[in-house]
Amino acid sequence: MARILHIADLHLDAPLTSNFTVSEAAVRRSEQLETFSRIMSAAGDVDVVLIAGDLFDGENVSRETLSVLAREFESLGGIPVFISPGNHDPYPVYERLDLGENVRVFPPTGGVFDIDECRLRICGAGFGARNSAPKIGPSEFEKHEEYTNILLLHGDISGAPGSERYNPLTAADFNGFDYAALGHIHRHDGINEGIGGALWAYPGIPEPRGFDEGEGGGYIIGGVSRGKASLEHVPAAKRGCRVYELSQDGPVSDNESLISLASSRVMSGGAGGIVRIILKGRTKSGFRPDAALIKDRLRGLCFSVEVRDETVPELDLTADENDGSLRAVYIKAMRKKALAFPVGSRERKIAERALRLGVEAMESEKGA
Repeated sequence: MARILHIADLHLDAPLTSNFTVSEAAVRRSEQLETFSRIMSAAGDVDVVLIAGDLFDGENVSRETLSVLAREFESLGGIPVFISPGNHDPYPVYERLDLGENVRVFPPTGGVFDIDECRLRICGAGFGARNSAPKIGPSEFEKHEEYTNILLLHGDISGAPGSERYNPLTAADFNGFDYAALGHIHRHDGINEGIGGALWAYPGIPEPRGFDEGEGGGYIIGGVSRGKASLEHVPAAKRGCRVYELSQDGPVSDNESLISLASSRVMSGGAGGIVRIILKGRTKSGFRPDAALIKDRLRGLCFSVEVRDETVPELDLTADENDGSLRAVYIKAMRKKALAFPVGSRERKIAERALRLGVEAMESEKGA
């Protein structure tokens, strides 16, 4: 049984400034390299390392990144490394890089490599340009009748809108392979089985770049042979991205209660994370949360913190009920309608909601 280590989508040298300050982005780029080195340290007893594209975020690769990669690949002691270029780091990027003698990069026309010592065949192809998928499809590779057959490819099996631009794949494409090591989807959703028993998986992005990538992915390691496998997914992120929606019983009247609630939630997920706080619920009349203050008070618990205020002010629906205004007439009529139904009934909840929404609309129009 051949042992493999499968990673993808590291996006090294990504700008990261859309979600972080300039200084935070610099730290995160350094942590990306740190995580890569940590993953490579787990490759000591594998027969092959598979990188399924988007190793780099773009065409410009820094000297530091190139130095780290060359050092880590050399430290593998001759273990072969295979790379299938993705849409972010197409094949021409690699043509001008020297990553070491044990590194093989698949061109758009594809390639096949046999590792006879462990009876393993690696088939793969890479993007030729950012919007130019490999020129060879999975079914076009010749499988070895006696060796374990592995497909290394960057492509989109999600079926989501736009996936046709990124080498669209289906589970049927992996028929005849023992394992398809894939990249492009930034989440890990298990070791999946396709037609004919072929296994396929995305390891996910090792270090998340934003909140849409959550806690991040990792790497897949283990043994693969004809018809069977023993693979596990290992999380690798140094920091996860976490979103906390905060609300409390009753209307909010002070920042300290919000800070206490936010601190408790952040600590429950572990300090040092990348955090977004979304404030929900209603606030006492005349009070608005101070997002800047809350962010400043949480700074010591988080690597990076963002606070969004989505609270709405509480409305006093009994005020000015008899002043003869349109607002008063509406409140009086809708309160009468709501009180006609039992407490907690669906009808009463609908009437109370209609009352509140109507008054909010009038307040909004008045403030416009």
